[in-house]
Amino acid sequence: MENSKIEEIIKNNLTEAEVFFTHEEGCNLSLTIISSDFEDLSLVNRHKLVLGFFSDSFASGALHAMSLSLKTPLED
Repeated sequence: MENSKIEEIIKNNLTEAEVFFTHEEGCNLSLTIISSDFEDLSLVNRHKLVLGFFSDSFASGALHAMSLSLKTPLED
């Protein structure tokens, strides 16, 4: 899956999200995402939220692994 599509999915699902690709190797990605939607969510629930956007992509093999750093604007 192309980075532009990943970014589009994230930005369509999170309020004013900033997306930074920090590492990529084949189907394995590392991203930092900043969004106010993460406020009041635990780290685990932040990950569940974002990974849920890509459940079909993981199931199909379009994505293999995604390492996430998820922050609110105040945590940045």
